[in-house]
Amino acid sequence: MWVPKSNFNTCWMDRQHVNLKLLIAGCQEGNRLSQNKLYEKYYGFGLKISMRYGASRSEAAEILNDAFLKVFRKLDQYDHDYPFEAWLKKIIVHQAIDHYRRQLRKPTLVKWKEATKKILYQPAFPDQSEDTDMLRYIQQLPPAYRTTFNLYVMEGYKHHEIAEKLNISSSTSRSNLSRAKELLKKLIKKNKPEVRFR
Repeated sequence: MWVPKSNFNTCWMDRQHVNLKLLIAGCQEGNRLSQNKLYEKYYGFGLKISMRYGASRSEAAEILNDAFLKVFRKLDQYDHDYPFEAWLKKIIVHQAIDHYRRQLRKPTLVKWKEATKKILYQPAFPDQSEDTDMLRYIQQLPPAYRTTFNLYVMEGYKHHEIAEKLNISSSTSRSNLSRAKELLKKLIKKNKPEVRFR
């Protein structure tokens, strides 16, 4: 029997929604197979977000794994009327903020001068795509600048919200963003001299 395209898409979406519900129910019961399937299903999605916050792929994976642990603990709080991806993204972003706060408490933070020197003398990435280049540039920002940049540019938070989340002032958030942008311009200019900025 022929099914109109719109009905087919609706049926397919309903099936996806039901499958996700079953997967979540399995996770809530502590079923390891369900947890593995949910993790595998959303790993790529989650890694794209956490890569913007981590200084390396391993740091991003650490953020993501910690976020998934929270997901498994908080699944009973998930509202099935709300898109799962949006809920997961929120948890990953909050986990990235927690990770940043923990890094701040570590005594081995890199000083600004050393970080700048390190950033400015990174080799170019000629065989990478523009998106990958941009991600690498963002990952080279000092943690405070990187986190502020991501929360403002990628997540759409306002400066007063960032200030509240990171326990800094709004003016520090604005300053971090401005310096992050300047550093990114320098990195892009160094690796791609043909790019012009206004």
